[in-house]
Order: sequence, then C-alpha cells, then structure tokens
Amino acid sequence: MTETTGRALEMLAVLQTGRELTGPELAARLGVSERTLRRDAERLRRLGYGIESRRGPGGGYRLTAGSRMPPLLLDDDEAVAMQVGLAMVAATGDRTADGSDDGAADGAADGAAEVPGGIAEAAEQARAKLVQLLPPRLRPRAGALHDALEVGVPSAPGIGADDLSALAQAIHDHRTVRIEHVPAGRERTRREVEPHRLVHRYARWYLLAWDRAREDWRTFRVDRLQAIAPTGARFTPRTVPEGAGGEHLREGVRRGRQRVELEVSATAAEIADALPYEELELSPREGGPTRVVAHVRDVAWVPHLLAVLPGTARVLEPAEVRDAVLAQARAVLAAHGADSTLRRDEQARQGELGSSCSEDDQEPG
Repeated sequence: MTETTGRALEMLAVLQTGRELTGPELAARLGVSERTLRRDAERLRRLGYGIESRRGPGGGYRLTAGSRMPPLLLDDDEAVAMQVGLAMVAATGDRTADGSDDGAADGAADGAAEVPGGIAEAAEQARAKLVQLLPPRLRPRAGALHDALEVGVPSAPGIGADDLSALAQAIHDHRTVRIEHVPAGRERTRREVEPHRLVHRYARWYLLAWDRAREDWRTFRVDRLQAIAPTGARFTPRTVPEGAGGEHLREGVRRGRQRVELEVSATAAEIADALPYEELELSPREGGPTRVVAHVRDVAWVPHLLAVLPGTARVLEPAEVRDAVLAQARAVLAAHGADSTLRRDEQARQGELGSSCSEDDQEPG
C-alpha cells in the first residue's frame, strides 16, 4: 500500500464518524499539511467518494453519499466493540412466541423452538464474517473474546430483521402501517396504526403506535405481529407523552398479573442491584425496611422472588397470596419432615398479632 493510498483510507476512516472537521483539525489528525489534505480529498472525489469541503469560517470536511460506498474502516477498539455487540444480540437466541404472556418480573421466556432467519442468527453470521475480515494480528484477540464471553441475557422471541426494518422505515417516513396482532390467548385483530417508537425491553421488541380506530396509544409485541404492511398514507407525527413508551409497556405487561406487596429489610439500591431487570416499585423508608410492589404472572413465582431478594422479605398483601406462599412453604417443609416447626412459628406469630390488636383496640383510660 502506497503512502498516498494509506493516507486516503485513513481520511475515510476519520470522516466515517459522521463529524465535520475543520481543515486544520483533519490535517492535524492525519499529520499532513492542509495543501496535502486538499489534494487527497480531491483524489477521493475522483474515485467516487463523497468528500464534501466547505471553505471559510465554520467550514470543514465531511463524508457524504457518493457514487461509491466507502469501505468500513474500524480501529482495534471499534472492532472489539462490534464483536461484543453482535455477540450480545446473538446470545438472545431466536424464539417464537408460544402464546404465553409477556415475560417480566417472572424470569420466564417464551419456551418455543428456535427459528432460523431471525435477528439473532443474522448477528451471529455478521460476527463470523467480521472475524474473517479482521487483520491477522486481531483474530486471536477476537477468538479469545468469543470463547471467553458469556452474555447473561434471557432468550427472546425470534424477530426478523426485515420486520424491524419495515417498522423503522415507516416511523422515519411517517407512514401508517396495517398490522395483524395475535395477543396471547385472544383472537387475531387487524389494526391500522401510526408507528412512533420501537422499544426494546424485557428482551423483547415492542411497537409504540397511535391506534387510529381506538384513538389512543397502544403497544404491541413485534413478535406477535403476523403481518406488517406499510401503506402509502402519511401521518403528522404526534407528540409522544413523556415516558409514554415505558409507561404503556409497563401497563401492558401488568395487565392480568397479580400485584404483590412485600416488605424487605434491604435498601432500595441493594434491591435494584440484585434484580436489575425486574419492574419493581420501590418505596424506601428512612432507617426502615423497603416497601416493594411486584407484578407476577403466577403466585408460584413469589417464593423465588423472596429467595433472590437481599435481606429478609415477607409478603404483606394480598392475604390470599401470603396464604398461598405459606402453603407452598409447608409443602416443602413437609417433604423434608420439618412442617411442624413452621406451624409452631406461625401460631406464635398469630398469637403476637392477636395480642397486639387487642391492645390497640382498647380505649385509652
């Protein structure tokens, strides 16, 4: 590679960041004079690359669309970052929705078979191609990274890259979309919506859109959209209420779930650190326990929640959930021959509560 060719490639690499750099800034980055810089820019233009330069105060150089697509030039750290990002997407594992409810606050993923052609598979293919294009000095580093990396992300329903692209393009172009939505345990519905946001949460993709028929904001799980058909109709973008995407998402996930209130002898920060992926409402008390509200799909999940929470946790309400948890505890203890101990402890606790209530109910003397 000649010095001129290497310098031109370096100029393309610097300008690919998307920033506009002044002549002195770019010349300093490349270690050349501004005169040499102008010659190299002109040489790249003749080769079909979109090097735009503006003279005068506030002017500079930037990369625009040309007749040729410039090569993707990554430095060592950028190549490593891309490997990590692609590995994280690939680790989600493609899953098809099995009709179960959204997984959040219960740790359960949709347990369906893997499907080919999803975005996770595409990420793994892209990662493999990137490895082949790396210079020999970086390949051992990439191989070591792949072998050593364990990505702790939950598996996710399979999403096609074409579906995400179609929705993203419709959002960008402000075009309405016709969708067929198949919610869990309910009939298929056909909607015409104005798409505004793609939200990635709970290891799933959601679409925040204005439902024209219902005249309200709605969120849809993308993996439950059986058909996505952008129309030619444009819409005027609406002002998305602050926090609307996350709030609608939370409400959608909580719909039909059991609300459970807990008391935990740990700080809100310790609880958030122990359960970073859970949607918990935390109400800290100065010098006291933290009140925690969780929304679970099944009461059977509550004992696991109690076990993973830091400190000591107990169920406050509703009473039927507390009773169900105690029943599960008795069943476990009975299987190990320790049920009588729990019964004695529970009777003692009930006796203390009864004594406390009788004192509280007395009229002052």
